[in-house]
Amino acid sequence: MRSFIKDYFSHVWGTDIAVTKTLYDAGDLITTDPLLAVKSVYEVTLLKRILGPSYSGAAILQDTIGATITLGMPKQDSTAPIQGNFIITCADDFGTSYSTQELSYDYWTQGIDFHMQLEIPHLQSKIFVRNLFDYQYRENGVAFAVVFSGYEGNVPECAISSGVTTPITGNNVVFATNVVREYGTNLMFEPVPLEMLYTDAQAPQVTVSVNGIDGVCPQFNCDYTYVSTTAMITGQSISGNTLTITGTNLPTTDIRVRLANSECGTITSSSTTSITCTLSHGAAAGSWYVQLTDASGLAPISTAVSAINIALSISSVSPSTGLNQLGGDLITFTGTGFDTTLDSTSIAFSDGTTCTATATSDTSLTCEVDGFNASTLDTVNPYTSTVTVNGVANSSQSVTLLSTKQSGVSVAPSSVSPVLATQLVISLESTYPYALAASDFQAKLVLASDPTVSRPLYVMSVDDTAKTVTVKFNGAESGDY
Repeated sequence: MRSFIKDYFSHVWGTDIAVTKTLYDAGDLITTDPLLAVKSVYEVTLLKRILGPSYSGAAILQDTIGATITLGMPKQDSTAPIQGNFIITCADDFGTSYSTQELSYDYWTQGIDFHMQLEIPHLQSKIFVRNLFDYQYRENGVAFAVVFSGYEGNVPECAISSGVTTPITGNNVVFATNVVREYGTNLMFEPVPLEMLYTDAQAPQVTVSVNGIDGVCPQFNCDYTYVSTTAMITGQSISGNTLTITGTNLPTTDIRVRLANSECGTITSSSTTSITCTLSHGAAAGSWYVQLTDASGLAPISTAVSAINIALSISSVSPSTGLNQLGGDLITFTGTGFDTTLDSTSIAFSDGTTCTATATSDTSLTCEVDGFNASTLDTVNPYTSTVTVNGVANSSQSVTLLSTKQSGVSVAPSSVSPVLATQLVISLESTYPYALAASDFQAKLVLASDPTVSRPLYVMSVDDTAKTVTVKFNGAESGDY
C-alpha cells in the first residue's frame, strides 16, 4: 500500500508516510490470523505536521467483485506545524547578553553556527553547532547542540526565544535549553596534600612543586640537615665595581656573592678573613647589604655593619625637547645606578604624567611617555623628570613639549573586517617636525569602550614626503577602536 501512494504525499506535502494494516474477524474484533480476517483497515499517517487535511477527495477503482471498499475522510490528530522565527541569546562572563538576528525555524544548521559566531562576540571561534536529528522534519520540532571548544570559563547557558517580527507559531510550542557536560557528572578530587600522608622518611625531605603539584623522592633519599655556619661578615665596601668583604671564618670555595641586584662574576681573592670580587655590572641605586652564600647557606652579617648606599646619577635624557603632548615618545636616561629589574624603577614628570619603563641596564633607562595632563599643558616651561630606583630619586633632568599637538589626521580605511588582514595608512600632520623612520614607530588599536583591551599593529613602511605610516592589521574582535 505505502509504495503505491507515497509519491503523492512526497510530491504534494514533501513528507514521507507510515501505513499500518489492521485485520478484523467476523465479529469485528482485531485479529492477527489472516485466515480469520474478513476485513482489512489501512491507516495512512503523514510523518510531517501540516495545516488542514492531506487531501480533499479521492477515488478507489475496484477490480475484484465481491469485496466492499470504503474510503474514510482525512483527519488530523497532530498539533499544528511549527512556523516563524526564533532568536538565540547568550550572556558572557560579565553578564552582558548578546543575541542573533531572527532565524527561520527551518534555518540550516551551519547558518545557525555562522550567526552565533558573527553576532555573539565571546563565542567567536569557540563553538560549532550540530543538528541532533531528533525530528525528521523542522515542522515537527527543532533540536540542535552548541558544542564549546577552547572556551575558558564557565560555559554560558544560551536561551532560545520567539522572534519579534515573525513569532514562532504552533500548538503549545515549548522552548527548552540545558547544559550537557561531557563524561557525565563525575566529581573530580584534588590531589591529597603530602602533609596528610604518612612516610617512613628518617630526615626532612626537599619537596618540589611543579604547577602546583607536589612531588616527592620515591626512595626518600632527598633529605637534608640544618647546619650552623661559623662565618660572620664584619665589613663591606665597594669601589667602582670592586666589592670587598671582611669577616671571620669566611668560606673560600663554591662561594656566590651578590650586591645591589648584581652578582660577582670574578672572585679576585678569597680567604677566611677577606673576599674581593668584581660585580658583573654596576650596582643599582639603593641601600644594600652583601649576600655571601656557599654550601652551608647564607653567611650572617654583624649588626654593626653599615649598609652600602649606591647613588642614582643621571647625566642626560634624550630626546629632551619636542615631546608629543599626547605621549608615546621613547626617551632614554643615561647615567649610573639604574637597576636591571624594571619593577624597581618608576619615572614621573612634574605634572604627574608617568613614563613606563620598557628597557634598562646599569647605565641607561628607556621609557615610553604617557599623555601629558591637558588641563595643565605647558609648551614653554620644561617639565622636571623624577626617576626613582629602589627608593632613590633623581630629578636632575627635564624635557619640553612641542607647541603643536601631533595626533595624526586620518586612518584609511576607517572600517575593516575583524577577521581579514588589512593594511592601514595613517596620515600625520603635514607639519610633522621629524623625518619619518619605520623603526621609530609603534602602533596598536585600543578599544574605545575599554582602554585596557588593545591589539598590536605592525609598522610596515613610512613615506616621509607624504607624512604617512603604513601598518598591518591582523584582526580583532568587533568594535570601535
